[in-house]
Amino acid sequence: MKRTLQNVENGLMVRACAAGVALASLAGGVQAQTITELYHEGDVISMPDSSVVGAATAFNGVSVNDGGSHMVEIDTDGATTSDVVVARNFVVIAREGDPVAARAGVTATSFDSVHLNTSGNVAWNRTLAGTGSTSTDSALMFGQTLVLQESFVSLSPGFGNPTPYIGFFEVLTDDSNDFLVMASVDDPNIASTVDRAVVLFDYDPNQNTFVENVLIKEGDTPAGLAGPITDFGTTFESMSRSSSGNHLMLTLEVSGGTGDAVWLDGSLVAREGDQSPISGRNYRILNDVPIDVNNNGEYVIRAMLDGDTASDTVILKNGTTVIAQEGGSVPGVPGFSFTGFGSGGVFIGDDGNVIWFGDWDDPDTTRDRGIFRNDELVLQEGVTDVNGNTVVEILGVSDGYDASPSGRYVIVKVRYAASADGVVLIDFGATTCVADVDDGSGTGTPDGGVTIDDLLYYLAIFNAGSVDADVDNGTGTGTTDGGVTIDDLLYYLARFNAGC
Repeated sequence: MKRTLQNVENGLMVRACAAGVALASLAGGVQAQTITELYHEGDVISMPDSSVVGAATAFNGVSVNDGGSHMVEIDTDGATTSDVVVARNFVVIAREGDPVAARAGVTATSFDSVHLNTSGNVAWNRTLAGTGSTSTDSALMFGQTLVLQESFVSLSPGFGNPTPYIGFFEVLTDDSNDFLVMASVDDPNIASTVDRAVVLFDYDPNQNTFVENVLIKEGDTPAGLAGPITDFGTTFESMSRSSSGNHLMLTLEVSGGTGDAVWLDGSLVAREGDQSPISGRNYRILNDVPIDVNNNGEYVIRAMLDGDTASDTVILKNGTTVIAQEGGSVPGVPGFSFTGFGSGGVFIGDDGNVIWFGDWDDPDTTRDRGIFRNDELVLQEGVTDVNGNTVVEILGVSDGYDASPSGRYVIVKVRYAASADGVVLIDFGATTCVADVDDGSGTGTPDGGVTIDDLLYYLAIFNAGSVDADVDNGTGTGTTDGGVTIDDLLYYLARFNAGC
């Protein structure tokens, strides 16, 4: 029997069955995790007016914010012109075939990647039908509101005049409802007919007005590069903006023989051909690689190195700390080595923890993949059970999983037996701030803020060799090891400087 999934506010049931799984030794005092099933293939998806769209057949983009609110793009077996919907907290907020206000006969069809901000809002690129022209058949929308249609001539002085928008890639919405767009334009000052640019839209949702800010574009030469940018990474994973909007990270294609690069807040952090943190290994591929930056300016990259192809993929935190490397041992699964890390993203929370996908060389291919948090395996194929269903596959591909900015929540697309797909939510529980260790009383009582009192107290207990000063095991991930060394001091200072 197919089940009906609707919003509790409509007087109907929401299914959310949790399976608790213990998780030890995580950074930031994290509590035991829970895994909750949000959606299961076959769930009947209904509109807020209770009209049925159809039964879920597949799940596409997923997103989760710091409040645990989730957004999922769902494909159903309904009418093909209106069978795809996007649901926020089980309520459908957009549907393929939605009419576009003030555009007679125009409908919004397919969805690009979804990115939910802290208020539950989303700006996205949607394809349009009924415009009568392929040069006007896509648009930037804020929720259901049309903001900007393809062919719009930019008003920004950062472009030559006239510069029309001719296409859109990824859209990232921050907590101020501003949104960052990887756009294609035709700037007369750039020789090519298709030019790429990263544009921040300072958006007022009440008036549906915006100011364009061209942050960086094709032809620019950032510091550290001898040649100009020829293109950007255009996948969802190859650009990142912190939820506060204070930090921006991009992958760049560069001409002039300087190698493609990763760029953070105006500075070069990695470049092809340069030495990586792995001795004797240089960066080989950096364009379009997965990246992420948190609100503290910490970042994570999954890069490819030169040399041995059995160990050439590596996940790096802040350009120095190796989280995992192809060919390396698998935490929690002794005797096996990593063979890859999928094609999905890597994420770093404000708590400093890194979320990633790994694949290893267990001959039993029914249990050889998982989702990790730092060096902890938190969801494993063939092992993890959710609501009585064993996860037989984790969809570690683009849009396959997402993490909230704080790092508390992770949303993952999975597959159960008989090829039934589902979406699950991992909750690591409320975190404590590593740097908040004293309220000024000298008693080691946290008070919800980070001040000089915290630093002075930590230095005192570190010098005394107190077990309470044990905050890291040398990996930079905040994992305790029962001893107090310089690694603990360095980790604490990093968290203090980051404000948590």
